[in-house]
Amino acid sequence: MRHMAEPQQNVAHGKKIKTKSKKMRLYQQKSRWPRTVALSALGLALVVFVSVSLLGQAGERMYAQQLATLENALRRAAVTCYALEGRYPDTLDYLTDNYGVVIDSDRFIVSYSVFGRNVMPSIEVFSTGSDGGIEEAFYDAF
Repeated sequence: MRHMAEPQQNVAHGKKIKTKSKKMRLYQQKSRWPRTVALSALGLALVVFVSVSLLGQAGERMYAQQLATLENALRRAAVTCYALEGRYPDTLDYLTDNYGVVIDSDRFIVSYSVFGRNVMPSIEVFSTGSDGGIEEAFYDAF
């Protein structure tokens, strides 16, 4: 017969060392779900905040670009009028009626000053302050 080795005991300097054995628990450990839910909610709130701020910045850039585009369109229309008719338009209404420039008067104010028929008019576009951009639409939804 083979000689079976006896289970070894933990011995240090001749003394037995007690080892922790896995014990069955009658009660389960406390659940960590409240902490997990709280961290998830915090992460979601952070993502929403960053998304809204980025959308707001994108809306502001888009609005500034629309302002510059309108000013450039007005200048091009005035130069086209000068090239076709030999004079710059006398009024802003003449540009919008005859050269297809559309101005959103709820969002933009246009300053159009004429100095003479042969001199390029001074054209400036300003914001009314109500851009109606993405950020306002987001807050109106809630």
